[in-house]
Amino acid sequence: APDHAQARAQLIQALGELPDSAERAREAALAWCTEQPDALRPRLALAALDFQQGRYEEASAGYADAARLFPQEPAPQRLALVA
Repeated sequence: APDHAQARAQLIQALGELPDSAERAREAALAWCTEQPDALRPRLALAALDFQQGRYEEASAGYADAARLFPQEPAPQRLALVA
């Protein structure tokens, strides 16, 4: 089965790399977080986008929130330590 969450995360990251689409990418990531408040992938995508766009405090807070909300998941735990 295709991993739609992975594809959506990649699309948000790609949009974030385009100067004319950076804000649209953030809006898409925020909407995804709203649509799936109990999912890890949208939170990680938003935090990664924030980091990519130089919003380091927001990225750090996003990774820390993901680590707190998903303590069983290793990825946000590692990313929260780095951020």
